[in-house]
Amino acid sequence: MNLKYAFYKGYYDQFDPCRFEDKPRKEAVEAHNKTVFEDKNKKLTDYIVNEELLKPIIPNETQYGDQLETFNLVTIYPGLFSGSGYTHETGSKGELMLGFFFDHTSGLPILPGHSIKGVLRSAFPRYDAPRTTEAQEIKLSKTHYVLSRLEPSDLDISDKRKWVDKLEKQIFEGINPNWDGRDPKTKYLSMGKHDVFLDTVISKPSVGGKILGIDAITPHGDNPLKDPIPLPFIKVLPGVTWQFSFLLHDTTIDGIEIKAEQKRKLFEAILLDLGIGAKTNVGYGQLLSEEKYMELFNAELNTHRATASPKPEGKSEKPYQPKPPFQPPPRQYPNHYYFSGIPKKDDDLHGVILPPSKNHPDTKRIQFLTQSDGMLNNKRDAALNDYPDGAVVIVRVVMDNNNQVSAISNIRLVTKS
Repeated sequence: MNLKYAFYKGYYDQFDPCRFEDKPRKEAVEAHNKTVFEDKNKKLTDYIVNEELLKPIIPNETQYGDQLETFNLVTIYPGLFSGSGYTHETGSKGELMLGFFFDHTSGLPILPGHSIKGVLRSAFPRYDAPRTTEAQEIKLSKTHYVLSRLEPSDLDISDKRKWVDKLEKQIFEGINPNWDGRDPKTKYLSMGKHDVFLDTVISKPSVGGKILGIDAITPHGDNPLKDPIPLPFIKVLPGVTWQFSFLLHDTTIDGIEIKAEQKRKLFEAILLDLGIGAKTNVGYGQLLSEEKYMELFNAELNTHRATASPKPEGKSEKPYQPKPPFQPPPRQYPNHYYFSGIPKKDDDLHGVILPPSKNHPDTKRIQFLTQSDGMLNNKRDAALNDYPDGAVVIVRVVMDNNNQVSAISNIRLVTKS
């Protein structure tokens, strides 16, 4: 299942947009839409992913070479929220009312590289931006903050303000920190020496393989006594691990060399301090390193076990063994059997013959083999009764408006070579 498609298009494929004035018909439509949205919400939050399926989207040195610098951070309570500015609301009951940002190709939540770049630059003083409302005292404090997070923190810098300004412009604008102000052709570094901010992707799901959950905010507006209307929205669950990736270069500023690794550690420290995504002022988007997260997780677990009811005498306490991450069953057919993308009319799909269901005991079904498990519903057809259960066949499909198979034809049995 592609989560972006399911959230922005499939979410409304059974939605009834009718509006009625008379109460009975109005209540009937509201009840129908509420049931539809509750079912869609459950499918989104029940979506399970494992680390094997995440590997193709995680940047690695094979793709980017030794310039790649990465670190992993874990979402903590209450979770992470991004993309609230996207429209996702009809005003119906049970609907998730705020948008969310998904990757168009994989359908998974991501944090765009430009968002990461914006958060990191917000920690720098921006001396060249006179239109900012920040006082000079705040800009100076940011200068000292950046230097305190840059390892080592005791660099011998004569003019800290000027040095940090050069570092900022080199990282975020690609300006040559050693430019003398004369030849404009040498002002900017070549594109191959610019620091690049890649999209941040999920590298590990939360417990049980889940990545999404539902939350709600209750805005009061200007009146603290106002009865608020809850706004439900989807979020990334606590415990989900993100890989932050960059293409960084060593740089020398006024004789002081800054390695790519030092930049990476600076970026990690800033993100741990500021968080990422929307609504960070109310706790969302806060992060921890993997080591710190596991340390707190184990401490909380030990506290819970210490305060739990005492065990019966004579029974020894077994050491805690964490459950392995969820892994779906391995595919038993060759990879080329599994269709990728959304099928179109007259596409040929592989499928497995299933026995009849209890509701339709006279008609066998076909389970289609797709890269996204469960993307297509099973299809019943009397012509399938001529084939044994478990047989693999190829069929030609006709699709409906909901991207589901409405009819099959040209059934062919796949013979093992």
